[in-house]
Amino acid sequence: MIVGRALGVNLTQVGSGRTGATNVLRTLGVRWAIVVAVSDLLKGAIPVLLVGWLTLGAPWWGAPTCGQVAAGSFAVLGHTFSPLIGFRGGRGILTGGGGLLGAVLAGVRGGAEFCGAAAIWLTRYVSVGSLVGTIVAGVSVVGMALVGAAPAPFFAVRNSPAGVHHFGTPRQTSSGC
Repeated sequence: MIVGRALGVNLTQVGSGRTGATNVLRTLGVRWAIVVAVSDLLKGAIPVLLVGWLTLGAPWWGAPTCGQVAAGSFAVLGHTFSPLIGFRGGRGILTGGGGLLGAVLAGVRGGAEFCGAAAIWLTRYVSVGSLVGTIVAGVSVVGMALVGAAPAPFFAVRNSPAGVHHFGTPRQTSSGC
């Protein structure tokens, strides 16, 4: 939203109406989409890293903590339902990915990104890639939780609300939104 406003564009009124990197890519170009993508990643990673430091969690002292799960979840919720712009925003995919990165689940994030990128390349739909990446990350993190490598609720960082928000996307995408 900040990039759009700086350039005199209201992102909620152009393209998909979302404020994330995909809409910025389509409306403002690659350079600004990179700025937004990095900002969205940091928006998820910084709170998770800060809470990890405060609660003796990952990456400094141990495994990810439930506090880090909450921080990542709230970062995604704040990105997706920003009260500053009428409870609208992006889909939360990169913000959730930043949360995973901040919790040192880079392997999960890397696997999810690879599968998501492959889905985008095969289908030419960002929404399909986002769904595939979200599902891969969610299944991976739940698997880690089952073997004790991550807190049980950690799947919330990646699957909620990002996955829920994408159920309408293929229809929107096929209609040109």
